[in-house]
Amino acid sequence: MLLVWTGSEILLWGDYPSALESSRSSSFEEISGSPFGAAYVPETGDWRRLAAIPGAARWGVASVWTGDEVIVCCGQRSSSSLAYNPQTDTWRPLSDAPAISGFGSDAVWTGSEMLVASREGVAVYRPEIDEWELAAAPPAPLRNLGSSREIAWTGAELIVWPAPISRFPKRGLAYNPGGNTWRQLPEPPAWPAVPDVVWTGEELILWGGLPGSASVDYSQRAVGSSYDPSAGTWTAMPDALPEPKSCECNLGSQTLIWTGTELIVFTGNLGTGMETADSLLLKFQPRTHTWEFLGLSPASGYDVVAIMAGNRIAMLVPGRSLHLSEPR
Repeated sequence: MLLVWTGSEILLWGDYPSALESSRSSSFEEISGSPFGAAYVPETGDWRRLAAIPGAARWGVASVWTGDEVIVCCGQRSSSSLAYNPQTDTWRPLSDAPAISGFGSDAVWTGSEMLVASREGVAVYRPEIDEWELAAAPPAPLRNLGSSREIAWTGAELIVWPAPISRFPKRGLAYNPGGNTWRQLPEPPAWPAVPDVVWTGEELILWGGLPGSASVDYSQRAVGSSYDPSAGTWTAMPDALPEPKSCECNLGSQTLIWTGTELIVFTGNLGTGMETADSLLLKFQPRTHTWEFLGLSPASGYDVVAIMAGNRIAMLVPGRSLHLSEPR
């Protein structure tokens, strides 16, 4: 599933039906195809159908919004790349990516280049000349990416957190495309086994849950740290708020959204002590280092895709619906 905010529209593609529920209305409208493409304008509530992605549907694709086009590449044993122009509603083929394909790739847009990370390394795409280049080999394996948001762009470096599901300390990697060099980040004071990372404009936040296994102490549900690249130092984040109804829920399977001033954490629906656990929304304020419980999430389920769409959060549960809500 692709979910993109252009500044005026939400663009989405997938290979199954979906629906959108506006925060201003409880009505639903089905959009389908193979794979379908649709655009939604939050300000007017209008839908329009988009050209389907050429070729067979594939999982684990990497995508970026350049300001003019959506660039899509890689994914499930594929190295092909495409660009979509919402003004003309057309797709065009691009040069194939280097040997970085496979399920679990992720990408960032630097303002002029697309950096794609996968277990094989990092590749750089330059749209102006339609050329790819392999980056220098990382000092440690990157492993599969894409199950959570494990990369971030700071404006100067690509941060990659190559963490498998384990309780052992991990150290992130930083890639500088200007010098084509890597460096290893210092070890954080608290590390999640299943991390997400987000860049706030000043610091990197690493947050996530512990793996669900019999050996895990669920009183240690989720942990995180924040990294200041100018000082080169980490700070442990405080524990999140207790969950309602004394639910011993693992706050993993999360999605992190940076609103511009605050961090919104969608916890997913992993849980212990009950067969299904409600999905929660939490808010973290970096300047005061405090958490706030926002309530239950309108989008419950695994594999939730969420983005900022203007001043609202767009959360999509594959095969179900996309919800718009303003962070409180």
